[in-house]
Amino acid sequence: MIALLEAQRIVASLPLPTLAVEEIELEEALGRVLAVAPESDLDLPPFDRVTMDGFAVRAAEAQAGATLRNAGGLAAGATAARPLAPGEALRIMTGAPLPPGADAVVPLEEAVSEGGSVRIGRTARPRQNVHARAVDLQRGARPIAAGERISAARVPLLATLGCRRVAVRRRPRVELLATGDELVEPDVVPAGAQIRESNRFALAAQVASAAAQPFLRPIVRDDRELLRAAVEASLGGDVLLVTGGSSAGDFDFSGEVLAGLGGRRWFEQVRIKPGKPVLLFTLGERVVFCLPGNPVSSFVVFELLVRPLLERLAGARACWPVPDELPLGEALSAPPERDLLQVARIEADRPGRPRVDPVRWSGSGDLVALARANALVHLRQGAHAAAGSAARVLALRSAWDELPRASEPPA
Repeated sequence: MIALLEAQRIVASLPLPTLAVEEIELEEALGRVLAVAPESDLDLPPFDRVTMDGFAVRAAEAQAGATLRNAGGLAAGATAARPLAPGEALRIMTGAPLPPGADAVVPLEEAVSEGGSVRIGRTARPRQNVHARAVDLQRGARPIAAGERISAARVPLLATLGCRRVAVRRRPRVELLATGDELVEPDVVPAGAQIRESNRFALAAQVASAAAQPFLRPIVRDDRELLRAAVEASLGGDVLLVTGGSSAGDFDFSGEVLAGLGGRRWFEQVRIKPGKPVLLFTLGERVVFCLPGNPVSSFVVFELLVRPLLERLAGARACWPVPDELPLGEALSAPPERDLLQVARIEADRPGRPRVDPVRWSGSGDLVALARANALVHLRQGAHAAAGSAARVLALRSAWDELPRASEPPA
């Protein structure tokens, strides 16, 4: 059994293939990883841009009480026919280029237009209400690096850079297998000791939220040969996730089957609760995780080990969760032999700093508790944390969030 950080470092050091680059439409790019850093073909803004409806003026002439000649109007998308002459004010709209000769914009509510003149109500300052050319970005700059995720906030910047299509890494293909005689599909009413299978669907959601492609395979019974055949049929992807059969029970065949297929075993147990029975194999360039059958355990192991691997496979430069520290809502203790990963909820709707409240749960099969969680509290083995003390917190992530990542697993 190895420590969590050791397991993460092994995952971080795995040799992974470089996925192909493809071009996709910008509107489909959310969550993907840039393969090429786009270069700006323009200054941003490309001209001195007016930021408020008002009057373009020379600030030195626009003193409170001054009267200037009305030089007409200029809408967004148009350019002035001539420079602004001394003693003039030009009615101008938000988004229009500031005409030559002007250096400020007086807002509409601070001026009065009367016939052919404009009376200034408040003294103007140079450059007020003007978004200066190239103040945001100079032509030739690359504001988003290769290996960065395309978040919702980066989509409009890419559009402004002229990227109608963007070059990204192909999404990793992830095959999902669930094993167990007790499992039935969600639309089947369980009979006797049967339970509805949820792991493939949880993992499919997690995989998709990591900008990878999930492919669900049929449930596999607890039989060596059936499992071997199912694994062989699922090796067309980049990563295979097998849930169930990773422990040491009489019907836990996952490790045996992978070893029999020539897989290299990197580790087989991690010192965490929940999630101890996890195996990592490689079969050539393919990565195989054998995850616990208990659904909360499977979910937690994905967040700690699988998601960072998928993000790295997709080309992300930084993929490891960066913990925060938040005050605990109640005391917690980790078992003496394992780290605790407690499902929890970050609460921010109270006065003061947000805190993290452990979600009460009945164990690693409690999906109701998992559904209420948005974070994990990480407590080192044998440690105790009092209520109100600072705790290491990992917010649950996705390809679309803006939570910080590190290039190496944080110690």
